[in-house]
Amino acid sequence: MTAENIVGLAEACTAPCAISRATASADAAWRQSLGSVTVADLAADVESAHGNGALAGIGAWLSPAGPSGGVGWTVDRRRG
Repeated sequence: MTAENIVGLAEACTAPCAISRATASADAAWRQSLGSVTVADLAADVESAHGNGALAGIGAWLSPAGPSGGVGWTVDRRRG
């Protein structure tokens, strides 16, 4: 099959295929499920799973200085 044939087949599609429909359905379910989760829920789950102080450790890891106070940690501020 040539590239021209594939393009022609894609242009002939008038409705989503089974894979596209299944993917769209899964995406909608995923988004609906995540819609009920708050940041507070995530924080509580982290503390529950990893103990008190876990969020502080994560906060240090995410800080510009990094978990080691800047040793070996770089943040490219030019990227957005």
